[in-house]
Amino acid sequence: MGSTEATGIFSAPVWWDPRARKVIFDKKSVIPGVLVAAGDNLSFVGPTEIVFDLLRADTEIEFLQLTSGFEVRTGDSRYRVFLRPPVNGVPLLDRDAVLAIGLGLTRTATVTDWTAARLHKPVDAVTSHELGEVAADILGIVAADVAGALGKDRCTALRAMWATSGS
Repeated sequence: MGSTEATGIFSAPVWWDPRARKVIFDKKSVIPGVLVAAGDNLSFVGPTEIVFDLLRADTEIEFLQLTSGFEVRTGDSRYRVFLRPPVNGVPLLDRDAVLAIGLGLTRTATVTDWTAARLHKPVDAVTSHELGEVAADILGIVAADVAGALGKDRCTALRAMWATSGS
């Protein structure tokens, strides 16, 4: 996706550095996943876990200079995330990872709240099928983005989304 104006949701393949390093030597420790921002929520889902599922009011984003990265801060937690692989040789999203991430997306407040708002339903009335369809749409767009079919500047799209949504 990258982009959001028409849908009100931003999604992109991203890479999370759990150690928030300036220089990455252990490339296998970087975790690929999907970032989703919509309304008042921001989520990152990796192949084995929902890393964060945060509310805008509790979150600060700082875009890093000279990289396609940013830091998400909430309370005492800090997450360094990159919208492109931070170095060559980091793990990429494979089929199994994407399937696991799709399942994780359906359990995030970001996807649940956005789906409920889009369908004009209370959150507890949204079905797992409806969540699955939204997750599949997000993953389809992410797959196209990984293939290079969509825009290159995801940082600009995320910045615009974060600056305007929830206000």
